[in-house]
Amino acid sequence: MRIDRIKLLVEMSKKDMNQRKLSKASGVSTTTINGIMSGRRCADKTGYEIAAALGIDVTKIMESRR
Repeated sequence: MRIDRIKLLVEMSKKDMNQRKLSKASGVSTTTINGIMSGRRCADKTGYEIAAALGIDVTKIMESRR
């Protein structure tokens, strides 16, 4: 799964979360979150865990297919 880093940043700012807070809330390592923010792909499970921690549906942060 590829997460859109801009959409992720917007959702994180809405919840007043930085990478460390998102890591704690989601159970996803800060290294993985940093990789996602750098444009790397992640496992579907990771995307769902991040979305759940943000209280949103995963489709809100998924990268749109072009």
